[in-house]
Amino acid sequence: MLTVIAICLIILAIVNIVFGISLFVGNRRNRQVFLFMVFNIAVALWSFGIGLFYLSTSADMALWYVKLYYIAAALIAYSLVLFVTEYVMRKISLAVLLLASIPFLVILGFIVSPGGLIGDITLQPSPSVELVRGVYIAYAVYFVSYFIAAIIVAWRGYFLATENRRNDKIGTLYILVAITVSGIFGMFFNLFLPLVGNYSLIWIGPLGSIWMVTFIAVAVIRHSLFDIRVTAAKIAAFLLTFSVFFGVYYFVGYVMKATSLFEALTAGGQEMFRLTIMSLLALFGRSLLSYFETMMNALLFRGSYSVGGLADAISQLVTSATGLQQLLDSSAYQIARELSAESAVMVVRLEDGVISTNYGKTPGIDAFLIDIVAKMPGEKSPVLVEYIGDGSVRQILEKLGIILYIPLSYNGELIGFLGLGERQQGGYNERDVHTLTAINAELAIAIQNALNVEKIKTFNDSLRGEVDRATAELRESNQKLKAMDKTKDEFISLTSHQLRTPLTTIKGYISMLLDGDVGDVTPQQRKLLEEAFNSSQRMVHLISDFLNISRIQTGKFMVELTDVNLAEVLDEEIEQLRISASSREITLQYDKPVGFPSMQLDESKIRQVMMNFIDNAIYYSPAGSTITVILSHTASTVEFKVIDQGIGVPKAEQHKLFAKFSRASNARKQRPDGTGIGLFMAKKVIVALGGAILFQSEEGKGSTFGFRLNKA
Repeated sequence: MLTVIAICLIILAIVNIVFGISLFVGNRRNRQVFLFMVFNIAVALWSFGIGLFYLSTSADMALWYVKLYYIAAALIAYSLVLFVTEYVMRKISLAVLLLASIPFLVILGFIVSPGGLIGDITLQPSPSVELVRGVYIAYAVYFVSYFIAAIIVAWRGYFLATENRRNDKIGTLYILVAITVSGIFGMFFNLFLPLVGNYSLIWIGPLGSIWMVTFIAVAVIRHSLFDIRVTAAKIAAFLLTFSVFFGVYYFVGYVMKATSLFEALTAGGQEMFRLTIMSLLALFGRSLLSYFETMMNALLFRGSYSVGGLADAISQLVTSATGLQQLLDSSAYQIARELSAESAVMVVRLEDGVISTNYGKTPGIDAFLIDIVAKMPGEKSPVLVEYIGDGSVRQILEKLGIILYIPLSYNGELIGFLGLGERQQGGYNERDVHTLTAINAELAIAIQNALNVEKIKTFNDSLRGEVDRATAELRESNQKLKAMDKTKDEFISLTSHQLRTPLTTIKGYISMLLDGDVGDVTPQQRKLLEEAFNSSQRMVHLISDFLNISRIQTGKFMVELTDVNLAEVLDEEIEQLRISASSREITLQYDKPVGFPSMQLDESKIRQVMMNFIDNAIYYSPAGSTITVILSHTASTVEFKVIDQGIGVPKAEQHKLFAKFSRASNARKQRPDGTGIGLFMAKKVIVALGGAILFQSEEGKGSTFGFRLNKA
């Protein structure tokens, strides 16, 4: 009977050790889980020591086993106080640690010292231990005191939890029940009965500890990021994968041997065969393990949310949200609903403030926003609020009812966070953390993109306002410019009309002097008179150009069509311009066509155009060069060309030559007093007559200016 009990105690010890270590592996950062693992190992050593004591056949070995389970029992009390304190207070102070450690170390000294706690050991007829009564009473006081202290701390935490979170209250209640029931149970059979000499029932205490370990484990699992299903799924997937690999390897080997194929291979071939099989299994191992994990998760988490479904839902929200606020509202609601969270808070930092949303049972978030943004924890992955190091930040988050803190980072920079409140059923686990981590990156990118869109919208609104203001100012300035332009046009028109009459008179008198109407003119006088005549002639044409520009801008520019013989008009202009050409030692070559037809043209304007082209050629051509003037006609068109050997027009400036006030750079150097309106007016006149300007030029070699008109 005792052998069966001993084996059961040893098995129980092994299970406790495996469970405690598994729990710790899933929550290495959690001090509560670490202390629970220590407590669990202490219970396992206690059970293991009693089991080995029952199986021992040597008094010397039995002594060591007895010391082991008494040390383990002392460690149970010590680790239990530390665990409960950490669970309730979130942190063990140095004073509590010293206060709990000193008695433990003293009792530990009594246990390990010869004759300290343990006296004589008897194995027959039944295992029994003679205890040093005085030391054992001190040991009992130590044990009871620690259990009472753990109950008091847990009881205090239970009432504090009523003002905090429901899961804390439930978890503390589990611990209270575990300590009370298992403590009374264990102390009766393993503390008080041995004190009165009854050592036959000490095996009941370790079996009763199952209640305590189970209840505390439930509290830890609810309170931490641990779910036994996650570990179970991984273990089961590993075992299934291993079984498949072993089965395939064994089956292939069996077939090879049964068919004598394996024996037919050489030693090297057999090794190559084994290597090939192992390589194939290793190649597909990861995929098979992933498949089994997915299958086990689907089985163990049946009825829970779908990881893929939540990821798809977030992706749809990201693509459909029309603004940052809508994205935050929809995301917080969707995540809270899928994870069965009673509340959710999402806060995003802006350049000039914050934007936030809250869902469910949350207190007024606005009062905490400034502090939250200023002190957002720099965590890299989701974490329980109770593990956040900064006490002030943790306090703020707890006041908002946040249990799980999920940072939102973009390019390594913390832009905000998502906080989830109490879960309606149980606590958050590793699966939840992995899920939130998976959607975290996509959500952070979407938030940053929405922030950028908001910035662009704000910039556009600001820019639109600036453009509206600038447009209003431009309209006002434009009105002023129009008024000034109108005044200028009126002034030019008036001045041009007033200058035209006296210039015509001056030009006429100079012409009379040149013709000798008032007497002979000396060569020197003729040269001066010719210069004066040419200048007055240019002034007359310039005034005409100004008048035409004024008429164009005031809408009064019109062509007055009459029968005009271009050959006669051109012949008259050539005769007048020969004086200017000969004074510059330039040959003006023109052959008057015979039988040239008359056309409906504005004589004064077309005369001005032809004169302008020839005058420009004279001015920009070098001495000794020849200017060729050609007037020709076909059945449907008339062409006029002036071909010079002058400075030409740079290619880069030819496209703007006929614009108002535009002049080539080399022309400005040679003739600084030019106005740049002659060619502009020439094009306006020709276009108004339904014709087209002819132009061709090469810098340094000369130019061709002219026009083509339709006869009809």
